[in-house]
Amino acid sequence: SPTETFLKKSNIKAIGVNNLNEAIAKLKSKEVDAVVYDRPQLLYFLKNNNNEDLYISKAEYYKQGYGFAFPLNSELMYDVNRALLMLAENQETERIIHYYIQKDE
Repeated sequence: SPTETFLKKSNIKAIGVNNLNEAIAKLKSKEVDAVVYDRPQLLYFLKNNNNEDLYISKAEYYKQGYGFAFPLNSELMYDVNRALLMLAENQETERIIHYYIQKDE
């Protein structure tokens, strides 16, 4: 994964796990010093586990985008692109992201 490559290049020892819950368990038991994972999933985890004494660094080292895949010549492609553009123009995208993954203050 890009994360594993980044950690190796930075001379950081990585311990692989099967899922985020396992990573958090290792962090709580002090087997590891940090969890490196996709930011949206970490934010979502923290939002849904408010009682956790965990924090996310503001640093982002490898920004990734997300997309949708459609069959060739799909009629959905135009409609989805148009809807996403409208959401972005009205700042609805940020509101939706904040609603689902930003940790409440």
